[in-house]
Amino acid sequence: MGSRSFVGLILGIAGAMAYREYQALRTYDYSFDRNGDRWPDDITHYERGIPIWRHMDENFDGRTDYWEYYNADGEKTERSERDNNFDGKVDGWGKWRDGQVVEIQSDTDFNGQPDVTEFYSNCLLTSIEWRPNGTNIVTARHNYLHGNPTEELRDLDYDGYFDVSVKFDRFFQPISTNHLRRSTIP
Repeated sequence: MGSRSFVGLILGIAGAMAYREYQALRTYDYSFDRNGDRWPDDITHYERGIPIWRHMDENFDGRTDYWEYYNADGEKTERSERDNNFDGKVDGWGKWRDGQVVEIQSDTDFNGQPDVTEFYSNCLLTSIEWRPNGTNIVTARHNYLHGNPTEELRDLDYDGYFDVSVKFDRFFQPISTNHLRRSTIP
């Protein structure tokens, strides 16, 4: 009777290991209900045990609003997309490097063209640029240091040159405004 128990134990362990391998090799979705309404609103898709993408319904209306795509190892985000106004169309695009966001483009007037680009370094905002409807002219730029605003530059006549510079103190209060003469700041 002792040897049968031992054989049963070995077969049980082998079966559990085989099932675990089977789980790792198959394709499946892991769903999570974040608001408790019994509908999944956070879904991660796995292939061979590696996460490939994640979709989320951020406003709980039953439609996906955020998409995240992972690298081949499934360890780091490579890119993301977002529906900021919940109309079913993507109007935000994120670029990632080594699992950290480096750039986010947004279509603020929802016409399909990015208008605002946010730049990040080590997950901290470094600058924001406004380019109307994806043009090459930067009409405004906000510079940040350690995630805090330091300067705002504006191109008032849309000629491709900044006309005004506003500097901020560490409490986000403007401390100086300078009118620039034909600045060559791109």
